[in-house]
Amino acid sequence: MLVTLGALRHQLAPDYDLPALARRFFGRLLQQQGAAWFDPRLALGRAYEGSYRLGRALEFVELLEAQAPLISAAGDTFFGVRHSLQTVRRQVIGLGGAALVVGAVLYVVLANPDGTRAVVPSQVPYTWVQYGLLFLLVLLILAIARQGRRLSRAV
Repeated sequence: MLVTLGALRHQLAPDYDLPALARRFFGRLLQQQGAAWFDPRLALGRAYEGSYRLGRALEFVELLEAQAPLISAAGDTFFGVRHSLQTVRRQVIGLGGAALVVGAVLYVVLANPDGTRAVVPSQVPYTWVQYGLLFLLVLLILAIARQGRRLSRAV
């Protein structure tokens, strides 16, 4: 459609020079704005407007200076909570991995009692191995729950 309009414009006005007209238009516009900028009749209004904007900018800077302790405390709180959450996350991941390993070993011990008896020294009863692994698994689960409680207090 634009190609058609361009072709139609070229057919109707072959000597029409759009770039030259655009340059002339914007040149006149810049001249008018420049003349208005240096017009002494408008200088007082511009000075008042500039002083008003400067006053508003200074008020904003004073507001930011007054809020600096609050902003600093909020940033410190944010980064402190973030650090404690990362620490708890690392601990929960470690405890969860340990619980998975202990659970897998307990499963192998329960599924293959003859192989377990062959690996464990004869002085250690087979039931002690089961109870020891079960006790260790329960301790790891309680540690994960404790970390979860610690996490809820941190948030």
